[in-house]
Amino acid sequence: MSVTRRHVAGIINTCKTVIASRRGTHLPRVDATISTVAAVILERAKAEYPNDKVLETLKIEAHITWTQLLVVMNLVYSTLPPLWERADESTTLSNNAATPE
Repeated sequence: MSVTRRHVAGIINTCKTVIASRRGTHLPRVDATISTVAAVILERAKAEYPNDKVLETLKIEAHITWTQLLVVMNLVYSTLPPLWERADESTTLSNNAATPE
């Protein structure tokens, strides 16, 4: 799993914990630190996949709710492929060199 994908998973778990622990219909506001971190993660994902139309449309607004943040992070998570699908060229080249013919 890529670092970005792990960070997204951390935000998703935080959102789920907050939503599950709510009392009645009231949820606390999203902490500024969490929303800032989520925005940085989203920007990193956009930089990794600049042609992804879904990522392009996503944004973290100033007063985002926990449920909105969960939706955004789930979309980011589903867009990022797992690490084993993102083999870089150096790994591929070294693996090919070691493959017997």
